[in-house]
Amino acid sequence: DIAEWDGRLWALNTDLSPNVVEYSDDGVIDSWDAGNYMYPNRSSKGMGLARHGNGMLLVFYEDSVYRIESDPVDLGGTLSLYTKNTVDGNVGAASTYSILNSQGITYFASERGIYRIKSGRGPAEYLSYPIQEYWKGLNQARLQYIVAFELVGPGNEVVFLVSTDTQTQHNAVLIW
Repeated sequence: DIAEWDGRLWALNTDLSPNVVEYSDDGVIDSWDAGNYMYPNRSSKGMGLARHGNGMLLVFYEDSVYRIESDPVDLGGTLSLYTKNTVDGNVGAASTYSILNSQGITYFASERGIYRIKSGRGPAEYLSYPIQEYWKGLNQARLQYIVAFELVGPGNEVVFLVSTDTQTQHNAVLIW
């Protein structure tokens, strides 16, 4: 996945590793210094990136979510430009295409259901309580294909396209 944040391009799940986050040089999208990378999570596959306001970039793995913030720190002669912190160590994204920021809130689909992250500092909030049984009836093999998008209008709803039972195409819509 690729995202623009803090004057740089950011990439997750690259040729270097399925869990590394790499970033371009400041203001130069086609220059990637060999030292511009970090590992927020070394044990899980990277699923996606999302700008969460101007102050942070959210990094989604299959089993967790992290935030990266601009926070230059001198580490004994080596300058670290960014800090990484856990947002939620218990849930991650099932689909890269399910990650969406709408009006400052980031939504995503996990294996357990739909979640949202408001502040980026606390755990993800589980939204699927009302549809838990319905979620269990989705085609679990197709969770990786869930797609989210924003339906622009008076309510600015967030829409998730899902597949039920043994369907091999999206055949249902969930709206928040």
